[in-house]
Amino acid sequence: MNNTLIKVDGSEFEKLATISDDTLNQLISKRLLKKTDDNRFKISFVGYIEINGTVLISVPYGVSTNQLANNRVEIQHLIKKVIKVIQFFSQHYSGANEFCISGKIAASFKILEDFENYGLITRNKRTNSLRGTGAIDWTKTIRKNTPAKSGKNWIYESLVRRNKKIHESHELTALHRWALCKSLGHIQIVSDEFEHMNDLFTNILSNEEASGIASRQIGIATRDRDLLFLDLVQKLLSNDATETISAIYTSSFNIIWEKALQFVFKHEKKLKKKLPNVIWADDDTSMQQLHIKPRSSSGSPEVDIAFMNNNELYILDAKYYDLFNTGYRPGLTDLWKQFYYEQAYKIATSSNSTPKGGLIFPYFDTGKKLTIKKFSTVQFHVESANSDKVEMANIPAFVASIDDVLEQFLTGISSQKDYIRNMYN
Repeated sequence: MNNTLIKVDGSEFEKLATISDDTLNQLISKRLLKKTDDNRFKISFVGYIEINGTVLISVPYGVSTNQLANNRVEIQHLIKKVIKVIQFFSQHYSGANEFCISGKIAASFKILEDFENYGLITRNKRTNSLRGTGAIDWTKTIRKNTPAKSGKNWIYESLVRRNKKIHESHELTALHRWALCKSLGHIQIVSDEFEHMNDLFTNILSNEEASGIASRQIGIATRDRDLLFLDLVQKLLSNDATETISAIYTSSFNIIWEKALQFVFKHEKKLKKKLPNVIWADDDTSMQQLHIKPRSSSGSPEVDIAFMNNNELYILDAKYYDLFNTGYRPGLTDLWKQFYYEQAYKIATSSNSTPKGGLIFPYFDTGKKLTIKKFSTVQFHVESANSDKVEMANIPAFVASIDDVLEQFLTGISSQKDYIRNMYN
């Protein structure tokens, strides 16, 4: 694309001359951009969007604007990992419209995945050349291996003299090759999953020829796979306004960050049961007199990451704040919540020692030297009657390499022990 912009999730930017008002309005209407009071725009997604010839890519918190300017190669690797996890989550966590894959890029991924699973589309029909007597003339019986065009006519390229050969529909197969070439072009910015295909296909069709074949084949196709493929081709060919945005993004990357950290630290869901449930012990008589609607339970708190290691309990909170561009940090409610978790677990487990806790923020390390590192401590203290400061708790705050966390999540390799050693030793 001629116009590719890479920004950080949540960051603001001034309107650029290369982005039209129509493009901005479409992105604002889909809540992918927010307009601020001073006529600036704020990114509100993580992922890839292509619209009207402009590609807008938003990377997660943890990447600084300086890194965007100076480390394009490393950022490109991060983008591809981010897109992979968005693909994964779009299939496994589809609720609340948090994840979106749409338009030509969605069709491209589906076409390439279909080819990986099933190969080139064929008609599975055999055409034989017959002699005058009605017998098969095996010398003239041919099978088309690679679609080719000579002038205005389609031709076969190879002779086949053996029986039981499958004849491919050259038009549909040629269209499939065209679609694969187009699909590889659409996703090359954000994915390396199909790079091994780049040298497999040569496009021999123009868009007009592809459109003509698709129109003819839609009228005669009967197989489910053919029909699905032709529907995807129509999306690649479409210039309809509803198909102008080609996108793969999430509006809540904090979900991915939390789930990826849970995997890395081997989060134990059963430990949630040790937290106290909150119950409203209503006085029925007073409730009836005051006409207050009853509510007996408010559930229990959600712990982001809890696990046992060497008989020690760890309680960690996954935080998705931009420490590097905006300086945002969690508010008092989030901080007291972590303090409450530690005290509640200490009582629930009848332990003499407080569980080890911490807050974990994303950080992008281009030098690949950092996995996780402590950068601050949240101190809780009160003033006693004699004006002395009494320490209640110290909760460490860490940054973890977002590149490393996503890599482990995608490859299914956890490094719980290595992380603990680097955090507390």
